[in-house]
Amino acid sequence: MPNPVLVVDGLSKQYGPVTAVDQVSFSVSAGEVFGLLGPNGAGKSTTLDALIGFTEPTSGGGAVAGHDIVESSTAVRSVTGVLPEDCGVYEELTAVEHVELAARAKEVDSAPERLLGRVGLTEESWSRPAGGFSKGMAQRLRLAVALVGDPALLVLDEPLSGVDPDGIAELARLIEQIAETGVAVVFSSHDLPRVERVCDRVGILNDGEFVGVERLTGDRTTELILSTDTHPRSSALSELRALDGVEQAGWQDGGVHLTVTEPTAKAEAVQTLGSHTRVRDIRTRERSLDEIFAAYTASEERDDTDVATRREVTVS
Repeated sequence: MPNPVLVVDGLSKQYGPVTAVDQVSFSVSAGEVFGLLGPNGAGKSTTLDALIGFTEPTSGGGAVAGHDIVESSTAVRSVTGVLPEDCGVYEELTAVEHVELAARAKEVDSAPERLLGRVGLTEESWSRPAGGFSKGMAQRLRLAVALVGDPALLVLDEPLSGVDPDGIAELARLIEQIAETGVAVVFSSHDLPRVERVCDRVGILNDGEFVGVERLTGDRTTELILSTDTHPRSSALSELRALDGVEQAGWQDGGVHLTVTEPTAKAEAVQTLGSHTRVRDIRTRERSLDEIFAAYTASEERDDTDVATRREVTVS
């Protein structure tokens, strides 16, 4: 990935004997929306807190726009905008005053009218106390505050929480527009359908470990279903799993199901399986984010003849 805005390298955080985050590594480029997903307690908030200087890693680290997140935390905050989860607004302050307050804290020009207009707040709302705003309007205001100083990195922790469906759709559109200006966005949310729409890639945390990364745009992961005359031997499935670009291979419902991350692997997989048994039909299907999430976070053990074992993922 050329010139990433955010680089996270082996980040770990321990609280006494408890490892909250273990050796997390990923990077995010300018203009990319990266989703950070995982069950409750997976380590998402700890990872985000380390990025923005709210907690110091036990080991490992990272950089934002070339600034080390530990050694240059002040510089990191100057180039990072943050929309934290469950952070309210000041009820007595107007929208303009919110932006001006944030600008003074960052010691930058405020440009409140430009930022409030950018997030879709109408001019008549700019001088109203924020205590009378709807949840959607308040979230837009918080997004405007996060954009103070034109940050290189925008960190959004559950930005769609508590917002009605129309507001969610509009906020998702705004996040896409912000990324199009070259801002790198890290987006944490439980709303998988919206994440699937907005994010270019997702990284999935489980029990503090980064268990996988998936591309949601371009050449995304595809499920290849090959119907065969006979149940292939386990050695055939092992050969399929060993192919570059094949992450999973298993027998299910009369066919071999493969998870393919590289388009060129499809033809190679068909040829490999054809050397063991006759392939009668070929179907492809893109996996939904719900399916991807479930596959990476499932805790129960599976028989390797039914569901493929996951190969180690290199995060880039």
